[in-house]
Amino acid sequence: MRVIAPFALKPEVEIAANETGGRTCDIPGARSLPSIDNFQIYRTTGLLSSSSPASYEYVEGIGSEPIFLPVEPLARNFRDELPLFRDEENR
Repeated sequence: MRVIAPFALKPEVEIAANETGGRTCDIPGARSLPSIDNFQIYRTTGLLSSSSPASYEYVEGIGSEPIFLPVEPLARNFRDELPLFRDEENR
């Protein structure tokens, strides 16, 4: 199961203090729980295909499997199935 939770900081919370707390307390604490296999926090940078700011400043991913996978492993899964991803030696 995965939970993806967007959140925004209260105006009085400093960004640096929040991110330090996340790295030193929230992430290690959540990852130490036996029911949590994966916990990640991402800072949003904007909206896709827009110059507007995102509604939330952060997104947490909590789950029992990887939340967001890097593109390379996903592409590797398709390398043999789609010609676009084939290596020269596999042609």
